Amino acid sequence: MGAEGEIVYNRPYSENGEISVGYTVGYDPEKRYLKTDSIVDGEWVNDVYRSYKANFTKLNNEAFITVQHKFGGFTVKPGIRFVSELVSGEYPYTFPGDTTNYDFRKHFPSVRPSLHLSYRTESMHNFKLSYTMRIAAPNAEQLSKFPLYHMDSYSTGNPDLDRIYTHSVEAGWTKYWNDFGSVGLSAYYRGKTNEVNQIKLSEYHWLYDRVVPYSYPVNVGKSHTTGFEYNMMYRPNAFFNLRFYANLYDSYIYTEYNEKPYEFDKWSYSFRLNMWAKLWNKLEVTASGYYSSPTQSLFSERKGWFGVNAGLRADFFDRKMSVYINANDIFNTNQFGQTNSSPYVQSTSNYKYNTRSVAVVKISP
Repeated sequence: MGAEGEIVYNRPYSENGEISVGYTVGYDPEKRYLKTDSIVDGEWVNDVYRSYKANFTKLNNEAFITVQHKFGGFTVKPGIRFVSELVSGEYPYTFPGDTTNYDFRKHFPSVRPSLHLSYRTESMHNFKLSYTMRIAAPNAEQLSKFPLYHMDSYSTGNPDLDRIYTHSVEAGWTKYWNDFGSVGLSAYYRGKTNEVNQIKLSEYHWLYDRVVPYSYPVNVGKSHTTGFEYNMMYRPNAFFNLRFYANLYDSYIYTEYNEKPYEFDKWSYSFRLNMWAKLWNKLEVTASGYYSSPTQSLFSERKGWFGVNAGLRADFFDRKMSVYINANDIFNTNQFGQTNSSPYVQSTSNYKYNTRSVAVVKISP
């Protein structure tokens, strides 16, 4: 069980300004135990190569300071965050005859600045401009070199992984109306260095006694996502709400593998429509539909997907009892596909789950 705590102190230094200072600590332990049995000579025995026990921990310490000041309709909010992330792993048991020490302990310190600017007019035009630097440490499984043997392949982590740096810039405009809702436009850029992605290869392995695929994570050279978003909220009254989102974005990845450069660049788009309505002041109706075009990652392209969800809620006996009915993927259209273009392994996969489901929940105070 993990634990997290935070202390924040806010102090106004004038009528238009405030300073915030805080400290956050988080502890996240994780224990993994996998026991796999196989049939040998007609009997079930423990498969020592596919069974393992691991103890992972992540300790996170953060100290931050932000200042917010208003100049009429302008608001300026700079900040800086000092972060220390400690990731460790222990493997109490390994394979018979394996003397490799798989334990590890990695420390990732970082400094993360941010700046947020906004401006609001009396005619309800809102403008914003922001910059944020994010730094994420690899997780414990990604750092572990312990081999995980699957049925027809195996994978490992990479102890040489570095932190992922993300520079985010966003600019936006939103216009509000009392009798309509709002319309907004925004442009964004998210540039990453050292982004973690999976490399898929193949080689002969003694456990399988044949050539099998294997994979491990690497830091790609650089990547960025640049896009535009349109959002619209139509709310003519308190009993109806319609929201529409449209995204158009370019995904770019550059990496070098075995001293050879690889470049991927693809435009994608997505749509989402959400609806909420209240009928006869008793029944709430929700519905949402979404679509995403094919997207690109390192040596891999994911095919497009779409679906429709809906739900009902009704209150009875002066709201002493509520009943929810939620239906996911009503038309059972959600399907997944992927094309891999690794220099050593090329493959295409398509799979579909029956994700259509209906849940009925009754809540009584």
